[in-house]
Amino acid sequence: MRGFLNTLYVVCALLLVAGFGANQLQAQTLAETKSYYEKGEYAKALPGLQRLVENNPKNQTYALWYGKALNNLGQYEKAVHPLRVAAKKAGEAQFLYAQALYFTYDFDKAKDVMEEYMSYLKRTKRQMSEAESFDKKIVLAKSMLDRVARVEVIDSIVLPKDLFLTPYHSIASDNGEVCWTSAIFPDQSKIDTSAFAGVTSYTNGLGNRRIVALRDEKHNMALYGSSVVGSRWSTPDPLDKLINLTGTENYPFLKQDGSTLLFSRKSEDGIGGYDLYMTRRNAQGDFLEPTMLGMPFNSPYNDYMLAYDENNGIGYFTSDRFQSKGNVCVYTFIIDEDNTLLPSDDVEEKTAWASLKSIKVTQDKNSDYSDIKRRVGRKDKSNDKMSDAILLSVNGKLYTDWSDFTSSKARDLYRVILDKRYDLSKLNATLETLRRAYRDASSSEKSALKGKILNLEENQKSLRQMINDMVQKCIKQELTK
Repeated sequence: MRGFLNTLYVVCALLLVAGFGANQLQAQTLAETKSYYEKGEYAKALPGLQRLVENNPKNQTYALWYGKALNNLGQYEKAVHPLRVAAKKAGEAQFLYAQALYFTYDFDKAKDVMEEYMSYLKRTKRQMSEAESFDKKIVLAKSMLDRVARVEVIDSIVLPKDLFLTPYHSIASDNGEVCWTSAIFPDQSKIDTSAFAGVTSYTNGLGNRRIVALRDEKHNMALYGSSVVGSRWSTPDPLDKLINLTGTENYPFLKQDGSTLLFSRKSEDGIGGYDLYMTRRNAQGDFLEPTMLGMPFNSPYNDYMLAYDENNGIGYFTSDRFQSKGNVCVYTFIIDEDNTLLPSDDVEEKTAWASLKSIKVTQDKNSDYSDIKRRVGRKDKSNDKMSDAILLSVNGKLYTDWSDFTSSKARDLYRVILDKRYDLSKLNATLETLRRAYRDASSSEKSALKGKILNLEENQKSLRQMINDMVQKCIKQELTK
């Protein structure tokens, strides 16, 4: 790092002497770049690092710093070129270059670069475990690309991660329901609420069985089963056969057969962060050893929440591939129970289908998907768990469904509004339950319940304001289409 600081000041001096119009402001900008890079604030450091590379295109050190910053920001495509320059010198740059290639689906080249890097590690007698683990991922991803499935992806929507469940609420009620685990434990005071952070649950169409993801006291995640006993849900029991030693299982969904379980897992055996897995029950009702799904469902990124709407013949899954930080993409695809492989040996074609960078390459040019999009975009009116439609008036015209909108942004907002209305209805029900419990509680119990009620009332107020703001934004989007 000391060399980096010295170089920055040298460059600053050279710019001043060479008469590039440098002034005190430019000197401050370079100093800021140094400070941001030191603190790992790569987004802020990026403009300064980019200038260094542009002014010194063959400098391997500058290329390494720039490429490393881009990798940390998830901008792998941009990182490929500077890291190619930096990787001409054996060392860390080779590993970073292989990472950039891996996340851009160039697995063959990534494998070649990793072999060079691992040779360097052996020659210099350096630690190999991280490199060997990553090399294993490359080999697995390369084999998956050879057998990519021919999956027709008919739609996609980019959402903030905390809203990614919105499209899943369009799934027909017979298939069950997915929600945040926190939503199904409104009155379970014996369970630590930290167990609910960032985990989801599935309830079957009959409403009598659940598979829930929970965190333990160490914040590890695992899947649990629960069922209705009498008029109450049983205490969730761990699904022992599915527990991963790393404790990172989440996003469960059970198909209509009641036997096929889909979920996501983080593991050294995967190719990304979260990877999608499938398992089935045996004759004794126990789940078998899970199988990791292939591409395009899995990728070098995080892939999760695979769910099937078998009534409509479509499925959904979520991924953060090629997305900016905090956003995810929910893909809608046609279910193919035969898992047909792509009949091609062309690497570029396979990569296009596997990466889903453009979903159009997966679509049949002779097929019209508009009808199914309209059908599955509507809430299941027979499902009384769903929110009622929201009536919006825009210039005298009434809008009662997302398909009434001509603006794509307004349509997306309307669907999110429905989701938030659904959340509000659940929150209202929870509040009513707690208020009834408060009336019959002892003095000590009232003290504990009071805090929960006040907290939920604040959440209720905030959620109502959020919905009102989104409604106004939705109307504005439709007017300015």
